Amino acid sequence: MMSKGMITLYEDRTQQCAFTSEERKDLMSLESIWGKQNFTLHADGRLLLKHYVGFISTPKLHLQVLPKIFHDSSAYGTPDQEVEFSAQLLMRLLHYSGFLSVRELPSPQLMQRLDYDILELFIHLFLEQFLKLYERHVHRSYEDKEDNLQFIKGKILFQPSLRQNYGLRHAHIVAYQEFTEDTLLNQIFKTVMLIIGQKTKSADNKKKLAQALMYLEDVSRIKLTSEMFNRVKFNRMNEVYRPVFNLAKLFYSNALPGLYGGDDQVFTFLVPLNRLFETFVYRLLDNGLSKHLIDIQYQKQAYLDQEHRQFLVKPDYLLCSAANRDEILLVGDAKYKNPIYNNQVKPAEADLYQMLVYSMKFNSNELVLFYPKFIRNEWDADYLNQFKINAGERLVNLYMVEIDLLETDLIKLEQKLGKLVRGIINS
Repeated sequence: MMSKGMITLYEDRTQQCAFTSEERKDLMSLESIWGKQNFTLHADGRLLLKHYVGFISTPKLHLQVLPKIFHDSSAYGTPDQEVEFSAQLLMRLLHYSGFLSVRELPSPQLMQRLDYDILELFIHLFLEQFLKLYERHVHRSYEDKEDNLQFIKGKILFQPSLRQNYGLRHAHIVAYQEFTEDTLLNQIFKTVMLIIGQKTKSADNKKKLAQALMYLEDVSRIKLTSEMFNRVKFNRMNEVYRPVFNLAKLFYSNALPGLYGGDDQVFTFLVPLNRLFETFVYRLLDNGLSKHLIDIQYQKQAYLDQEHRQFLVKPDYLLCSAANRDEILLVGDAKYKNPIYNNQVKPAEADLYQMLVYSMKFNSNELVLFYPKFIRNEWDADYLNQFKINAGERLVNLYMVEIDLLETDLIKLEQKLGKLVRGIINS
């Protein structure tokens, strides 16, 4: 069951939705974020969103886009099961890839309790981390203050005093430091909490929010700007709050330009799914191969025409020996798409030509395309498929490899992928 008013969609799948006129208006304004080529809204309410996963919450529209891991909603189980698997997958991808700065993933029980609502999950993680820290490590620091006082405290600012208190011998403009909880960091936390309080529908989140605001009762609310976040400096006294700060910043603005950047009423968190998958695969490869003296150059740029700096290429992964980084052992690229269609397994022609260009540029005969394993792709072999391609005087091997994103034991996944790739290199 989904939260009331929340619309759950799947990236690159057309779905029928019943929008109100106000929701449709807010939805149309999102086209500038997704791009016309990735956004299609039909008159009958069918909607297709490509490229991004995450959520957008406006005053009238609460929408989340999850990664597609099933062929369609009838491919496995019920629609509720599809939401469960896809929401858990998104959180796992975000956590392992470093897009979400939390120590632990939310439990399946918690995700179910919050109806697999990604915004509610983010709110929960933010409040949970803050409360755990604040209950054992109250954040205070010395803050610079300037006041017009009738007694001397700190340093007298003579010129401002003469201008403002001319003839008043009992008053002085003074500058001093005060050890206080009313710090910029706490002000940001409180302001973000007051904003998310208008968004959360979860009774559990509301309870945690009331407790957190009680702790920050004497802290001022501020107007959030990018400058405010940039002014926060971390040191050994407040470093433990950095993950909470990053979550607070996430609520204010995403890495992508928000539709209403800095608007208190709008939250956006959108990540390009391909980029998320590329980073996920990179982490798996790096952890699975580092002990075997194999280095990975991640998205290294090069020009086909180096002299005129024309025709830029950027493969996701260049694997080389740690002893000789100039010799490329394997070129890899990640594609978040299903390569199986009508029981045929082959790469898209554009992807094939792209990999052959990489082979030519980096002088490597071993090429790998990495794909997510979609439900009901029942291939038990190490590779989905393997092609031997005559490229001039060279024979190029192209492997298609599936990665089981529903595998929760990521160490096991790292070891399995590392072993498979080493086998390709040594073949």
